[in-house]
Amino acid sequence: MATQKKAIPAADAGKTAVERAVKKATARGARSGRTEVVPVRLDPRMRYLAELAARTERRSLSSFIEGATERAISEMVVVDNKRLGLPDTKLGKVADMLWDPDPQERLARLGLMYPHLLTYDEQVAYRELQADEAWQTARMKKLYGDEVDMTTFVSAFIDQPDKLRLIDEIFTSRGIRTKYPAGKGGKHG
Repeated sequence: MATQKKAIPAADAGKTAVERAVKKATARGARSGRTEVVPVRLDPRMRYLAELAARTERRSLSSFIEGATERAISEMVVVDNKRLGLPDTKLGKVADMLWDPDPQERLARLGLMYPHLLTYDEQVAYRELQADEAWQTARMKKLYGDEVDMTTFVSAFIDQPDKLRLIDEIFTSRGIRTKYPAGKGGKHG
């Protein structure tokens, strides 16, 4: 029995598999425009109290809920570092690193930094992004240009020449020249 391929909607006909996967994964995510409408269900008591709180701050209910959400985000722990003796990582501190207007870039950042926060659909789309060599190359060129200064990588992997060599190979395979700090004795030494 032959399996039938799903028909691609006309609106998605010219898009790559990666673009379609990201669109599906971010379907409920941010759209264009300044703000978004988010339907919220509140029981009558909670709505009444939220309205009173908004009045206290001389704000609309919508503005109050947005402010409360911002405060919650600033305190939300995304990584618990207590057992390492380090401060917890809070969403408010990494928000700017995670946000990008481009949904593919947003997904790549989330998958790289906090893969445990990916939904199933996002995991599938992220896997597609990781496998897309053309997208990875374009992303690296956007981030680093045609040449990358390897000083930071040399400092981070000073005792791990194999890792440094791998990082160098990743850049050069994507057409990005690597520039090493003076006096480091060549590329990997």
